[in-house]
Amino acid sequence: MPASGESGGTRSGARARIIVVGSVNRDWVMRVMRVPRPSEAVTRAELRQLAGGKGANQAVAAARLGAAVSLVGAVGDDEAGRAARADLAREGSMDPTCGLWAGPPETRSSWWMRGART
Repeated sequence: MPASGESGGTRSGARARIIVVGSVNRDWVMRVMRVPRPSEAVTRAELRQLAGGKGANQAVAAARLGAAVSLVGAVGDDEAGRAARADLAREGSMDPTCGLWAGPPETRSSWWMRGART
């Protein structure tokens, strides 16, 4: 564990090296006026697609703390997969290509948030 005030390094000053194995996906966050009832159709007010996946989130957090991170995961060879790779590449301090390969379309999760922006 880094000493207080150190960022991702070890006491000897070397950067911590971390390999994360986990999911990489796109989260769909929908802001609606109210949460729909079962089988009810509602008009969405706002849809955002954000980087997600437990593995990707952990890898990004560790990289932002200064660790040298490689991520082992799978993304689909589709628009969501390309967006996920681009999100990871923007992090700069981690290796976004290690273990990421083309495969079937990626898993998506949805989050419903009550209260549309006005």
